[in-house]
Amino acid sequence: MVQEFLTETYIITNTFHNWAPIRFENRKFGPCGTEYQDEEDKLVKIWEISDKSKIGSQKIVAVTIMNSSGANWIQIHPDHKYLERELVLWIEKQLNASEDNLKIISRFHVLASDKDRVTLLSNLGYEMLGVEEYTRVRPVDMPVSEYNLPKGYVVRGVNTSQDFEKYREVMGSVFPHCGKMTEKLFKIYTSASFYNEKLDIIAVAPNDKFAAFATFRLDPVSKIVELEPVGTHPNHRKLGLASAVIFEGLKRIKQFNPAAIVILGAANNPGANRLYDKLGFTEKTEIYIMEKKIKF
Repeated sequence: MVQEFLTETYIITNTFHNWAPIRFENRKFGPCGTEYQDEEDKLVKIWEISDKSKIGSQKIVAVTIMNSSGANWIQIHPDHKYLERELVLWIEKQLNASEDNLKIISRFHVLASDKDRVTLLSNLGYEMLGVEEYTRVRPVDMPVSEYNLPKGYVVRGVNTSQDFEKYREVMGSVFPHCGKMTEKLFKIYTSASFYNEKLDIIAVAPNDKFAAFATFRLDPVSKIVELEPVGTHPNHRKLGLASAVIFEGLKRIKQFNPAAIVILGAANNPGANRLYDKLGFTEKTEIYIMEKKIKF
């Protein structure tokens, strides 16, 4: 239901002001961290109004998502943006009702292009903390370059029935929390609707260990493709492997006729910026962090 709403709003706005459906599904199916708990459903609230076109039915106009860290997100239908102020104040009320006596901070991640929300939050006392990361888009019709591999390295898709240990090792070398991935989490992840092992690309070193990875997550309904995650093992860097696995993935996704190819949270550092610019993800939008103290 929420993913259908996110698909609908993407088609209408052609922006990523709201989450892509993949990101919402990843809340439950993500491979790293801890297993999703049913009580986390309470952090998501669906806002509905009567659907005038269908007697007795309701229509989603917004979805609010809260996080125990204080990070909050609002997904809203463009025809109902007048509700945003009410939704922000509702989130603040939930945070203020917390029994935690420590200071509480309300935090929003906002695209720079969403000027209405930036203005709203500023007027409500939120402070701009700067650029946290970027949303980057690569034109779907941009040609894909050929790549060269160092001697002895090969690129292939993941074999989910055989590769778990090596997959966890290379992921954990880049993202430490992924080093705690369990086989159960891996199986949950690979059962997600966005997952396709042929689009989960790895570079294999001469010693048969995994040296780099790039996952292309394809939402089957919206056809949005997200590049996430991507990384290279510290022992195999500066060999062009990140570029190789990404180019291979870009070649493979062409057969699926993607509606968009996007990195929803591209790191804001010189190395990542150089890599993604080189690979064609040059259409980028800043993602701001805006914060407000709720409890002092």
